[in-house]
Amino acid sequence: PNLDIYKYLFSKQVILVEGPSEELLLRAYLNSRGNLINQVTILSFHKGFAKAIESWKSINENNQNKMAIIRDFDNEPNAQTEHEKLNSKNVKSFTTQSKTLEKDILNKEDNFALLNTLFSSELDWKLFSTSEELFLHWEKNKLTGGLLLAQQISMGLLPDFKLPDHLDAALNWLGCP
Repeated sequence: PNLDIYKYLFSKQVILVEGPSEELLLRAYLNSRGNLINQVTILSFHKGFAKAIESWKSINENNQNKMAIIRDFDNEPNAQTEHEKLNSKNVKSFTTQSKTLEKDILNKEDNFALLNTLFSSELDWKLFSTSEELFLHWEKNKLTGGLLLAQQISMGLLPDFKLPDHLDAALNWLGCP
């Protein structure tokens, strides 16, 4: 049987993400930080976020377990507001500042220069002049770029990489350094 539902409902720290990009990045990042991955359950939910969150809250409202919800803004302020209405003492929603995760990654500190060089050397992408150009190319090759980034982070090969603010805030809120 699929035991993910039990992990989801009874883990002390849960991160609920919308898709594989966030899941890959968070797993790689936590793994590279002293194997914190064993302390956090990360699951992708593509539909039914609200019902899943309400189920989790009904079991965990009176304990110390926490759930961070990671989502893309997607230029949908109403959806962000609806997710934030679900916030409680042990559930909190974290949303990208830009439309998607990849854009927030590229806008964080020196990530553009770091990833522009990495993607050029490892994936034979051209060197881009702006983060917007790289973003548009990465958006078309989302999984390829995301997988390479996750592999590099997991192996500790990108020590200067910085998580976007919403992911950093979520991990801090969960107590993951």
